[in-house]
Amino acid sequence: MRFYRHSSIFDAKEKATLFFAEQVTRSATTVCENALEDLREHYTEGQIVELTLVICIANFANRFTDALQITPDLG
Repeated sequence: MRFYRHSSIFDAKEKATLFFAEQVTRSATTVCENALEDLREHYTEGQIVELTLVICIANFANRFTDALQITPDLG
């Protein structure tokens, strides 16, 4: 995991975003403070709230469709 941390493909903002998304996805109750500190360098508090909501909605949709064995319609 965390291949993105050492990749030159992603900039600092993208790496912070991916790290936070990984933390929220793995265990939202144990998001490390570093993840939030890194985000605050690139996003406003309102943007962090929106980003967190998007991550949570994606996680919900994945769990919902996985549990019901639904194949997503990718259009």
